[in-house]
Amino acid sequence: MIERRCWGRVKASDNELRCQVTEPQELAFPLSCLVDNINPGGLAFLSDKVLPKNLELHLLIKFPFTNYVDAGTVWGRIAYCIKIHDKEKYVVGVAFIKKRKIK
Repeated sequence: MIERRCWGRVKASDNELRCQVTEPQELAFPLSCLVDNINPGGLAFLSDKVLPKNLELHLLIKFPFTNYVDAGTVWGRIAYCIKIHDKEKYVVGVAFIKKRKIK
């Protein structure tokens, strides 16, 4: 049986929608990454690094005409990391998750 997505993807057609990994600290990106697509269940971004499947990430998402001070924050779990043919870049798919607060 083939697993199907619950939502369709919306392609981010310009360079305005970006994200930045802030946690885990050892994988935090000093620069922002271009968001390839987004939907209510997650997003995909372009990375220079290979990231392991099922890793939980904290992301800042910068929407057009904002800066990272105004960025939205989300937690996600990596669903896939696929190398782009003929390039040293990867498409990283992240499913949004609800992170429980530690008391």
